[in-house]
Amino acid sequence: MASAKPFLAEGPNSNRPPCFTGDHYDFWKIRMTTYLEAQGEEIWGAVQNGPYVPTTNVNGVTGIKPQTSWDDDDRKKSVI
Repeated sequence: MASAKPFLAEGPNSNRPPCFTGDHYDFWKIRMTTYLEAQGEEIWGAVQNGPYVPTTNVNGVTGIKPQTSWDDDDRKKSVI
């Protein structure tokens, strides 16, 4: 019996990411990579490198900076 899931669950739309239906992972992966790259360098960079977490260095020890002490630059980078 054929699968009830369609090959493409939706039509191409720049506002909606491609939906993964469980089949054809290789094709979906290419579409999702292209979609994320089209959203901007910052988005694709966050996918590859993880989110930006502001840190502080006190006496040679690096730790996560409390959110109450973030400056404007930290806020901008963490939103991307």
